[in-house]
Amino acid sequence: MTNVKEITVMIVDDDDLVRAYLRIMLRDLGVLNIQEAGTGEKALREMKLKQINLIFLDINLPDVDGVELTKTIKTNQANCEIIMISAEMTRDRVKQITQSAAKDFIAKPFNANVVEKKLSNILARLTA
Repeated sequence: MTNVKEITVMIVDDDDLVRAYLRIMLRDLGVLNIQEAGTGEKALREMKLKQINLIFLDINLPDVDGVELTKTIKTNQANCEIIMISAEMTRDRVKQITQSAAKDFIAKPFNANVVEKKLSNILARLTA
């Protein structure tokens, strides 16, 4: 399994509190390299500068739809894993997420146990 200390994770959410909450959880799980962005545009700029292994991506960003952004992310960094996060878990949104380039999703509000499980699943895939 890939070591959690070796990966770079990006949190893309327009809510500062969600980013801070997720950052704390990831640090507690041993993730050392964490990037953050409040918009899709900023996330894409950061991705040009650094290889990202995993993105926690909000579905509703102020400048772009998260589902659409997954396509651009995969074009720029094909090996980047994506976990969508959203409070909007309607049947249509879940269908859009599962048909996107995202590997998984987390419903808001979430807790540390959910994040740990999703991170473990991604780490196992990165090693396979």
